[in-house]
Amino acid sequence: MSPPPSPGLDGARGDGSTADSQGDAANDGVEPAGGGIDRTPARASVAIATGFAFLGALTMVTPALVAVGLFGTLFVGIGAIHGSRTYVGYGALILLVGVLIGGFQGAPPEPLLVSTLLAVLAWDAGRYGITIGEQLGPDAKTLRIELTHVTLNTLVGTAGTGLGYAAYRVMAGGQPVAALALLLVGAVVLTLR
Repeated sequence: MSPPPSPGLDGARGDGSTADSQGDAANDGVEPAGGGIDRTPARASVAIATGFAFLGALTMVTPALVAVGLFGTLFVGIGAIHGSRTYVGYGALILLVGVLIGGFQGAPPEPLLVSTLLAVLAWDAGRYGITIGEQLGPDAKTLRIELTHVTLNTLVGTAGTGLGYAAYRVMAGGQPVAALALLLVGAVVLTLR
């Protein structure tokens, strides 16, 4: 009985098949302990994603919604630290649910827009940090590229939020704030596809 073929440097196995370069889907991007390349997320993006989520939670309009936002922040932080895009996504979704609830409760649009922007930025920074960690590892010097990515996305997101707010102010005839919140969530969903 011969031992199973081991993958070569290019991922080719002795039996003609190739090894999966993306890792096992069950571990969601985290390499098993005891060997292999360390693929934990980039440190700066973990802090940035968690910070955006925390600020997004603090801009919610009621204490109950702040609690919902902090719960989402917990998911974003855990996902960003452990390299789980799923948890980062759930955390951002929880933050957006808080925004929707606030919109249905008649909250003013300004904090809803800010919370939405911060939730999307937390989601993006968390996922980007995971990708950087997978590609370069946590010990690579990635601060400049992470800050550039976050800065550009913050500028684009702020411009989009400003345009959305301007459209709201122009059309603020009698539309409820919930309509604005649903519009924002629809835009986010379209962006994520």
